[in-house]
This record gives sequence, structure tokens and C-alpha cells, in this order.
Amino acid sequence: MFTVALLVFSGHAASAGVITFEDAYAALGNGGDPATYYSSEGVTIGGVNSGVIGGIGNGDPGNWQLEGTVGSAFLGCNQGDSCSPTFNFASPVDDVTLDIGISYQSANFTVSGYLDSTLVDSDSFTVSAGTVGGTWDTFSVDGPVDEVVVSSSFNDGGFFYGIDNVNFSSATPEPATFSMLLLGAAGLGIGAYRRRRQN
Repeated sequence: MFTVALLVFSGHAASAGVITFEDAYAALGNGGDPATYYSSEGVTIGGVNSGVIGGIGNGDPGNWQLEGTVGSAFLGCNQGDSCSPTFNFASPVDDVTLDIGISYQSANFTVSGYLDSTLVDSDSFTVSAGTVGGTWDTFSVDGPVDEVVVSSSFNDGGFFYGIDNVNFSSATPEPATFSMLLLGAAGLGIGAYRRRRQN
């Protein structure tokens, strides 16, 4: 019985990922387009954004006055409310968190998660104006989702912000693998039953 339970539990193929933009900045340079940079992790980045930004620790190219939450680099947006970065996942994920930061201004942000273009969950609140280095807050959506969209509404004429530390995880079983494990567990159960009957 324990063997069967263990096999069924192991059928849940957990996966997780984190995007800190440090590697993308090193590879693409300031303002580089990370659209397909993380495709090997099952993520593409689209929508309106300003690319990967170096942050204060990299000399603050562009004078953003922001420092990422994990290292210096971050995904930048300097088109105000028309900026709408998207994160598309090759397979649905269960949970997504990300940090949004601003320095001189305050703004209302909404992070929305979609599955097949249908809204699943959203998280909204105001990130207050901070100091050099920025004020960062963490947003989260619960899935399953295959797309996450960030939108903003600036309160005082501001126009730029950063996104960093994008975490995503999934514990959704792969259907083929899960079915094979169930069949294997059934086979073990039948074998144990036959041995018990013979004894």
C-alpha cells in the first residue's frame, strides 16, 4: 500500500523557476529585449516594455534610480500607463509572484493572471513613492495561468517602474507520466495480491 501511495505522489511533476534579469542583462546589455531569452525555461516576455535595465549597481544606465530586488538588473517600463509587460508560459503554472518598484512617484498597479485569455486572478494595490533605490512591493496571482499582465495607473505624472524577481511554480502532473505511474502502481498491487493468494 505504501509503495502505491509513493508512486501516485511522485506522479506530480513539480516545477519552479525564477527570473532575476541578471543573466539577461549580462547577455543582452542595457535596454536589451528579453522576449525569448527565457524560452528554455518556458517563459516569453512581451507587451510594451523598455527591456532589461542595469540598475544602480551597474552604474544606473538611463538614470532610473532603481535597484532590483535580486541583484541590480530588472525589466524596465518607461512609457507610463501605456506600458504593459506580459509573461507568457509554455505550460500553465499554479502560482506567480513578482516585485514591482518605483522611485520618485507613486502608482496603482494590477497584476492579472489569465488562462486561455480568461481572467483567473488579479492583485492590485498602490506602490508609494520612495527614495533612491526604489520602493518595491510583491504581487501574486494564483493559477493555473498561462499569461500574466502588468498594468499601471500613475497618480502624479510619473512614467517609469521596474519588475524583478519573477517566481513561478507548478505541481500539475504531466498526464502521460501520471497515467503510466498509475498503471505501474496497479501492476504492483496485482502482483502483491497474487503473491499473497499463493502463500
